[in-house]
Amino acid sequence: MFWTDWGENPKIERAGMDGSLDSRVVIVDDNIYWPNGLTLDYDDLRIYWADAKLNYIHSCTYEGRDRRVVAMKDNKDDPSLPHPFAITLINNDLFWTDWSTKSIHRCDKRTGVEGKKVLTDIHSPMDVIVYDADRQKPGILF
Repeated sequence: MFWTDWGENPKIERAGMDGSLDSRVVIVDDNIYWPNGLTLDYDDLRIYWADAKLNYIHSCTYEGRDRRVVAMKDNKDDPSLPHPFAITLINNDLFWTDWSTKSIHRCDKRTGVEGKKVLTDIHSPMDVIVYDADRQKPGILF
């Protein structure tokens, strides 16, 4: 399992489902502040997360290697990614909610291209979930 923590020491961690403390590992703990949303890419064995304070979406392997920028706010006047919150993935598309724009956005998971609003005027977009048989294939382990 994977989870985010944006307390005094913000990070993303991973652990086995057996409860063993030996399996608990910090996989991201630098250049991270408010990692609100997290989603798994079962095909490419990567995680994606949205940081609402630093205004970006990044990805890395399940082990925390090969960190990549998917999308980010370029400067303080850039209206993109003002407060990304929840994030999910289907096929090659990432979807995320944004508290400031009150919208759901979409972009390509590898390039960040085609970042556009899918749905607007949502009062309080807390979460976004994709239900699809392809979302988690049986027997996939890492």
